[in-house]
Formats: sequence, C-alpha cells, structure tokens
Amino acid sequence: VINGSKPEGDLIQANDGLLYGLVPNGGQFYNGILFSYDISTSTFSKKIDLHYTNGGYCPLGSLLQASNGKLYGMMSKGGANNMGTLFEYDMNTNTITDKFSFSSSMGKFPKGSLMQASNGKIYGTTPLGGAFSGGTLFEYDPVTDTLIKKADFNPTSGMKPQKIRLLEICRVVSTETLTVIPPNIFSPNGDGINDEWTPLINYKSLLKDIEITVYNRWGNKVFSSLDKSAVWNGNSLTGQPCLDGTYYYYINYTDNNTKMFSQKGFITLIH
Repeated sequence: VINGSKPEGDLIQANDGLLYGLVPNGGQFYNGILFSYDISTSTFSKKIDLHYTNGGYCPLGSLLQASNGKLYGMMSKGGANNMGTLFEYDMNTNTITDKFSFSSSMGKFPKGSLMQASNGKIYGTTPLGGAFSGGTLFEYDPVTDTLIKKADFNPTSGMKPQKIRLLEICRVVSTETLTVIPPNIFSPNGDGINDEWTPLINYKSLLKDIEITVYNRWGNKVFSSLDKSAVWNGNSLTGQPCLDGTYYYYINYTDNNTKMFSQKGFITLIH
C-alpha cells in the first residue's frame, strides 16, 4: 500500500528513458502516488505521494510528456474547489504543481488523459460540470499557463465522457498540382481528327483565371481567350482560316492561391 495500489492509467516512457505512471490509491496519505520505473535496472521509485494540498489526488488517467519536457496529468479530486486539477510534474526537480483547479462551470472530476496537439496546446475532457452538467472539453496552453473551456457536452453532442484520451486527426494536404499543357500541333481540316487546339488543364478546379493569346510569325494576334475551356479552331480573329505554319502562344494563369504562372511555346498548324 505504501507504494500505491489499484493503478488505472497507462505508463509512458519519458525522454530520460524511465517509465512514469500514476496510482490513484495508497501511498503515504492514501491519496495515490506518482512513480517511475527504470527498465534497465528493474528499479521502482516512488517520486511523489499525492496529497490534496499540492497538485490534487486520486488520478484516474495517464501522464503526458509535453514538448517542454514536463509531465502533465489530471487529478479527479483536490484543488481549490476539491473538483480535481490539471497538474505539472518536473522530473528535474521532482516537484508537482497544481496548474488549474476545475470547477462546476469549467468541468469537474476529470477521469481521462491529456493529449498535446500540433499547435502546442494540451486538450482534455471532464465527465461532469459545464453548462449542461455533462462535462466539458478544455484547452490548456503551457506557454501562457492558461486554461479555457472549448465546449460544453450536451444531450445532442453526447455527455459524460469517461476515461478517454483525445486524438488529433491531421487533414491530408492535397498533392494535386495545377498544370497547363498546350498541344504543339493540330490540323483544322475538318476530318474530325485533331481539328482544334485547346490546352490540357490538369486539376482545372485549382485554376482561378487564364489568358491565352496566339500570334503568327509576323507578330499579328490571331487568337485570344479568357475561357478556361478555350478552343482555337485555326481561324484568325476575322474568321479567316490561318495559313499552315508555325504560331506562337503565350499563356498567363493564376491558381486559387493567386499564384501567377506564365508559359510560352509554338504551335504547328497543318491543314
């Protein structure tokens, strides 16, 4: 009993190589302990005897090592309101600090574990308290040492989460690349084969706007369009068929992020 009893949470391996865990019962004050275990030497060490006067007591979840190297967790009891705490444990100084005392409005009697998201903030839930007495979702910033309530669980969203750990799901970033590929030859002779010239646009949904201009060898404009589905049939701006030969195109376009692109090249027209 002096080394704790009835553990409920998981172990974590901290950056010092040791395993750390929490026990909700036993210890010097019968309020639980925080301990470490050295795998290499099979050595168990009681680090803190939990007490209601410092950090809270009766933890019903697991520890989290945050990016600052400190360990964080929740106590289901204790704190200023005797409704549980969010605490910080410093492995270097072997000290535990009550960082936030839960309350009826902010959520109370937490039973789960914390997680740190990619924004550096720490998130967790409580099973009780909040606007609907069904628990809360909260965010703790270890940099500013502030905790804010993000949501109140309710009959519609669900209530009273028990001993959970939140999971961050990262959205897959699209790897689609906008490209404009103009053909370099076409034959507008009416045979139904390659009669028109139109740039191939991959992932057209990423295209915001486009400007296409075609010139003959003397620098006269023969075709111009702002249409994303522009088609040149081989006629000049006056509607007359253009002569066989080499023509030059200029394409300027912008994607949905307003990034601008330019490209140029030549077209061979053969009737």
